[in-house]
Amino acid sequence: MVARALILAAGKGVSIGGDAELSNCLTTVGRCSVIERSLELLEDLGVARIGITIGFSGAAVRRHIAESTVVSAATKRRVTFFENADWAGPRPGQPGEGLGGANRHGHGRPFGHRRPVRGSPGGA
Repeated sequence: MVARALILAAGKGVSIGGDAELSNCLTTVGRCSVIERSLELLEDLGVARIGITIGFSGAAVRRHIAESTVVSAATKRRVTFFENADWAGPRPGQPGEGLGGANRHGHGRPFGHRRPVRGSPGGA
């Protein structure tokens, strides 16, 4: 059984849903959004704790999940949001940058090291 999962939903990316002002994870495919489907799959797998990084349109992602009729209340309680204020920052593959902002020698802040956002189910 997988105990934890992390959904990366902070970046803007290339618009796949036609609305460049919303995160791609909010795009509806079939009966639900991409993020709702991801949360459903993680629930089906029995994942105990789910982290979601948010940045670009983070408030809309939070609201969408909170108001979702697809995602169960139990799954919503297992979600912790992590705010990535640097969502538009350097990307892996750019000179001197790697995952999580570490430089090419592996030095820098740890990948995924974010504090829970106040007001989120797992935050203070």
